[in-house]
Amino acid sequence: WLTVSGAFGIVIGLMTILNQLCCKSDDGDGNPCLTFLVNLMNLFLFAWFICGNVWVYKIIKTVNYDSPLQDMYCDRTMYLFALWSINLVYIILGAACLFSCCTCCLVLCMT
Repeated sequence: WLTVSGAFGIVIGLMTILNQLCCKSDDGDGNPCLTFLVNLMNLFLFAWFICGNVWVYKIIKTVNYDSPLQDMYCDRTMYLFALWSINLVYIILGAACLFSCCTCCLVLCMT
């Protein structure tokens, strides 16, 4: 999960940079084909994130860090990195929602 997420993230970043630098048109949009590919890859990455959630959280109580020969073995560092990568996404998403709500309330109170 981590390898595919990282590889697709790098490819999407490079394609976005390429689209901005090399394929900039007069109307401000890049190459429509490249933009479509980036959007398609982002959609795949979203679905892959959901799969990672299922895989990581499903074994949270049964993961085995001790013996590679036993069932449900996972390297401790890798598993915790995947777990906290997912948790961090939710923490940032929650903080962004809270910030947006507070900002809207502040704007409404000032008007």
